[in-house]
Amino acid sequence: MRPTGIPEILDLAVEARKQGLILNPRFVGEAGIGKSMIARKWVKAQQAIDSEFGMIDLRIAYYEAPDMIGFPKEVKDEKTGEWRTIHCLPDFWPTSGRGLIMLEEPSRGTTGVMNTLMQLLTDREVGPHYELPDGWIIASFDNPDSANYDTNGMDTALTDRFETFPVDFDMNGFMNYIEPRKDDKGNQIGGWHKNVVNFIKSGQWVYKTPDAISTEGQYISPRTLQKMNNWELAGASINEAARTNHRTIAQAVLGKHIGNEYWKSCWDDAPILASDLIMDMEKSLKKIKKHSKKGDAYSGDKVSVTIGSIIENYDGFFEGRKDKNKADWPCAEGHIDEATMVAVAKVIPSDLAINLIKGCGYKAHKGEVNSYFKEFYKRNEDCVAIMRGNIKLNRALKNK
Repeated sequence: MRPTGIPEILDLAVEARKQGLILNPRFVGEAGIGKSMIARKWVKAQQAIDSEFGMIDLRIAYYEAPDMIGFPKEVKDEKTGEWRTIHCLPDFWPTSGRGLIMLEEPSRGTTGVMNTLMQLLTDREVGPHYELPDGWIIASFDNPDSANYDTNGMDTALTDRFETFPVDFDMNGFMNYIEPRKDDKGNQIGGWHKNVVNFIKSGQWVYKTPDAISTEGQYISPRTLQKMNNWELAGASINEAARTNHRTIAQAVLGKHIGNEYWKSCWDDAPILASDLIMDMEKSLKKIKKHSKKGDAYSGDKVSVTIGSIIENYDGFFEGRKDKNKADWPCAEGHIDEATMVAVAKVIPSDLAINLIKGCGYKAHKGEVNSYFKEFYKRNEDCVAIMRGNIKLNRALKNK
C-alpha cells in the first residue's frame, strides 16, 4: 500500500473501537518513506476535531519489560498486614480519553518487551492491574526484518496479533507533499526549497530500496532529502560564496555521487524556471536550448520542469491585449507573457512544445481553447508547423 493509505486504516481502527472490536495495524516499510509522519498528521487532523485526542509515541527499542509493567515497590496489605510487591503504573499509559498509541519499531524490542506487547495487543492490558481505556487504538510502525536493519525476529505468536500492511514508497504522494501550494488568495504556502524540488523533478534521483543499492551507494529516502531541504532552508546555497561548502554539505547528506549531481543541478545545470526567464530571457533561452539537446539522460525531465513552471506562471498577455473595457491589459508582474512562451516553444523539441502551448492555452482560457488557438496562430504563424507535425489540428486552425 501507499503511505497515503495509512489514515484510512487508522480511521477503521477508530471505528472498530467504537464497536468494541480490536484492530492492531502494523505498517512495515523501508526507513524514511513517511509512515510515522503521515500518522502524526492524521493525529493532528483528529485533534482539530477533538482537542482531547492524544498520541503516545513509544520507541520500543528504548524499553525493558519492567518499564512497561512499572517499577516495583512494597506496600503493606491492610487486611493481612503482609508486605506485598506492586508495580507503579508508568506515566505514559493513559487512564482515560482517546487517542493513538504508536508502537515505533517493535521488532527492535527485547524479548521481554515483546511479551508485554502480546498481552497489550490481545487483551488491551499490561500486567494484572492495568487496562487500556476503550478510546485508544494501537498501531505499529516498523522496518522490514532484513539484513539492512538491526531487528530482533518477531515470532508467529506476536506477528499474529497484528494486521501487517506492507508500505511502499509513493512518488506522487511525495511530490504532492513537497510541492508548494497556494492559499485562497493565491499566495504560495508550504513546500520545500526549490533546489530540492527541481532536483527531484529532474529525475536524477530515483528511489531505491536498501537491497537495490550498490556497495558504494547510499540509501536516500524522502527523510534524507528532507535533511537536504533543511540545509537549504538554513542558507546552504544562499549566494555564490557558499558554492564550495554547499558541495561538501550535499555529499555529506546525499552521498558522494548523488550529492555531486545535486550540487551541479543547483549551480551549473539547474532547470530554467519562469523567474529565470523573467530575470534574463536571453541567457535562459540559451540554457533551455542546451537542455534540449540529445545526449543528456535527463534533458527531457529538465525541460519538463521548465514547461511546468511557465504554465504555472503564465498570464496570457500579448501585445494589444485588451480588457472588457477595451483598455490595455498589461502582463501581471512576475508572470510569463505569450511572447516569452513562444520563444521557449521554438527552441525545445516539438513534442514538448505542444505540451507547453496547449498547457498555457488551457490555463489562459480555462479549457475553452478553440478560440484561443485560432487567435494564437494568427499572432504566431511560425508555431503552426510545430503543431501540425504532431497533433490533429482543430477547427480553429483549419479556419485560420
